[in-house]
Amino acid sequence: GDGRPPWFLVPLLVLWANLHASYPIAIAIAGLMALDAIFRQEAGRRPGLFLQWAAFGAVCLACLGLTPGFYEPLLIGFETMNADVAMRHIAEWQPLEAKGIGLLGFVMLAAALLLLVTDLRRNLFRILLVALFGYMMIEHRRFMGDFALVTLIVVAEPLGRFAPPPRPGAPQGPAQQLLLVSVVGLAALAAAIAASGRYEPDHSIAPTAALDAARRFGLEGPVYNAADFGGFLVANGVKTFVD
Repeated sequence: GDGRPPWFLVPLLVLWANLHASYPIAIAIAGLMALDAIFRQEAGRRPGLFLQWAAFGAVCLACLGLTPGFYEPLLIGFETMNADVAMRHIAEWQPLEAKGIGLLGFVMLAAALLLLVTDLRRNLFRILLVALFGYMMIEHRRFMGDFALVTLIVVAEPLGRFAPPPRPGAPQGPAQQLLLVSVVGLAALAAAIAASGRYEPDHSIAPTAALDAARRFGLEGPVYNAADFGGFLVANGVKTFVD
């Protein structure tokens, strides 16, 4: 928009810091998008905008400490990234493989970068942001969700410039035609998958039969579970030993 920081997002950052451990990525997002917003404006406005974004950044950093543990959760996040021994034994912290859903991640990364480099000067900070989250995703597969969310937001405006919506009655250009075919193709593929049968999660991470048997026999008490079963058990109302 006009380059000014989005102050209305500050309460959302406080909520994020108290709900999920991924909130340190807000620092990278805010920093690079601030530079993007500043350098898109006229040179005369940049010093004033820099001061506004600096104030915004200071308030955001202060808000990251508004948790029951003060700043300790923020520090734990960085410590976890360096816990090499544990990382080697937890599947979601392994590198991304170019197969299955991982292949989609590599395709998204390549497509986003190809789109952004078409206007290198205007998209420089967006390229850095996508590259950063792409690196995180390749290094640790658990960041694929973060990469997808951030990348979709970052490429939205450049995609609008690359393939602007046609005026009523005007013929569509090659970019619009390619985009339309891609969207229709993905929708058809999703419909085909949905119609092919009932989808169930992989039993290697969702022990449905074991949970059904435990409930059938009325078993209660603490659960000692494998880490990969954590999400499934939490979703089914079971208090886990480790998630």
